[in-house]
Amino acid sequence: MGASALAAMLHAGALLLKLITTWDWFITLSTADYPLFTQDDILYALNILYALKFLPRDLNFVHYTNSTARKKRHNVGKIVIDSNLYLKEKSDILYAVETREIPEAFQLFGGSPWMILSRALLEHCVNGWDNLPRKLLMYLTNSLFPLESYFHTILCNTPEFRNTTINTDLRYMIKDIAIEAEHGAINMSSYDELSRQAIFARPLRENDPMMLEIDNYVLKRPQKGVVPGKWCKRRRTNDSTRVQKAYADFVPDLGRH
Repeated sequence: MGASALAAMLHAGALLLKLITTWDWFITLSTADYPLFTQDDILYALNILYALKFLPRDLNFVHYTNSTARKKRHNVGKIVIDSNLYLKEKSDILYAVETREIPEAFQLFGGSPWMILSRALLEHCVNGWDNLPRKLLMYLTNSLFPLESYFHTILCNTPEFRNTTINTDLRYMIKDIAIEAEHGAINMSSYDELSRQAIFARPLRENDPMMLEIDNYVLKRPQKGVVPGKWCKRRRTNDSTRVQKAYADFVPDLGRH
């Protein structure tokens, strides 16, 4: 919520562009997102789809909402101030009494703040010559949910990106299932349904029964350990007693995505 979240995301994208050249997609995640596949499986699937020419690497996975729901939630004419942009300690959003006109120089679009963005799009937003990303950033600085509009609007208002969007964020929203069951969680009987349409599920809480089952049967993650995979030099560093050592063995250039 607030412009500080968008600033943090653009900062992360700028750092990736500067530090690492071998990546294709920027995946936004929160602590409520949980993978339905291992990192190696996700990487393998993306590479196979690219090799078969089913998945160009300039595609963006962004979920859009209908205009009525978006306008109701965003109330884009409302002015807010996110003081987290300039204060050291976390503070509340401030709401102004005045309102403002809806933009006419470009059309606003919105949707889910959880996206998978292409390197090309982030380069356009951070280093591009087009002024729309900067104008839009200035406008959304005083919006309540800028992450739910910024990239969506750029994609739809920039000719070279209009046909690079797939209308999905590859997340499975648990609230979409009728789950009034015990603990408010889903079970592994729903896994096949989840994995057919998403690579992450959300929201999941710490020690959620669904998360524990995914750990055991899908990710093969040991208790208090990390998920086995090629991102770690030595397989034995996945042992729970060597978690801290595993982070030192991280090899970022083994995976492109």
